[in-house]
Order: sequence, then C-alpha cells, then structure tokens
Amino acid sequence: ASKVVCVSHAVQKGLLRYDSKIKTRSIVLHNGINPLNLLPTEKESSITQFYLFGRIKPEKGQWFLANTIAKLSPTELKSSHFTLVGSPVSGQEYLLEELKNQLKKDNVLQYCSFVSFVDDISQEMSKADVCLVPSIMKDPFPTTVLEAMSVGKAVIATSHGGAKEALEESGLLISPNNTEAFTTSLRKLISSPDKIKELGSKAKKRFHENFTKEVFDKNWKSLLTEF
Repeated sequence: ASKVVCVSHAVQKGLLRYDSKIKTRSIVLHNGINPLNLLPTEKESSITQFYLFGRIKPEKGQWFLANTIAKLSPTELKSSHFTLVGSPVSGQEYLLEELKNQLKKDNVLQYCSFVSFVDDISQEMSKADVCLVPSIMKDPFPTTVLEAMSVGKAVIATSHGGAKEALEESGLLISPNNTEAFTTSLRKLISSPDKIKELGSKAKKRFHENFTKEVFDKNWKSLLTEF
C-alpha cells in the first residue's frame, strides 16, 4: 500500500513495532461520528451518576471499577451511583455473576445497577453525569469516549490506547489498574458538580472541533486528493 491509515497514534505505534518500514507511509486519521441525541430525563440532583458502557469482561475494566468503588467512603457511596451497561459474551454469563458477587462481598452492590446490552445508548447516556472508560486493554480509539464527548459528558478513562488522544485535557486520565488514581478521580467529581460541568463543556468543544462526521469526511477527502 502507498498509504497506511491508522485510527490513532496508539495504533500507529503498535503497527510500527511489527513493521518499522511503513513509518513514512503511515498516517493517523482519527475517527468521527454523529453526536448522540440526548433524551429528557429526571435527575436526582444529589446523586452523581457514573455510567460504564461495554461488554462484561475484565479487559473492559468492570473489575477495576469494582475494586475502586470498594475504596470509597460510605458518604461518597451514598452520593453516587454506578450503572454498568452491557452483557457478557454468550456462554460467559458466569462473568456477570462473578462481578456481582465481588461487589456484594465488598458491600457495594447496592450502589450499582446493571443494564443489558442495548443497540442505542442514547437513553442511558442521557442519564449519565460521568462516563467511565476504564479499559485494561488498549482500545484503538474507543467510540464510547467520542459519544460521551459529543453530548458534553465528563469522562474518566485509562491513559493508554486512543482514549488519551481523544480526551487530552478535556477529561480525567488514569493508569490501568491504578485504583488509587481512579478513586481520586471519582472523589474529585463526586464532590464537585462544577468540575463535571467544566469537563463536559471542554469535551463537547473538543469533539465538535475534531471528531464530528464532517471533520472526518473532510480529512478523508484531503487524503484522497494526494493520490
């Protein structure tokens, strides 16, 4: 190929480890999406709503979140709620039970809700104050981050893979499996609704400047004119 297009610098870096010779032929072209449509919801103002969207499996960070929730104080737990949206792969339903058992063992299951896989996350995203993307795996350029940014939601994400590039200074970044850093970030937002609004506003601005479908199409057309 005369050009190798990567969806993120993280992907490009990983690809070059396999074949360094394509460095001069590879470019990064970030993905772009249409914004989600927020739906009217009733909010319980005293509760910070945290949402994690993703397949139920350790690589997506649900166990990382569970270990972190257990570190919150009773007062912090009463001021927050965690909703996990997604289902295990067929045949691995036991993972959901294992996760719930861990939360129950740590006496925090009552602060969590579970929603099975949905085709359109607009309704659930509308209820969220903060979107959590604590993936242990290196997601190339997670769409969930862009979806949350598109509607002005604050985001906490792990600082590897493409999430770091999407957010930059418009979200909170944590190291994978660093429960202390994750706890600190959760506490910061539980105690400060203004910080949630500030991050959401920054994220929405960054999305519209960089990751809309229109920006994506423009970048692709610019690339094609080089051939």
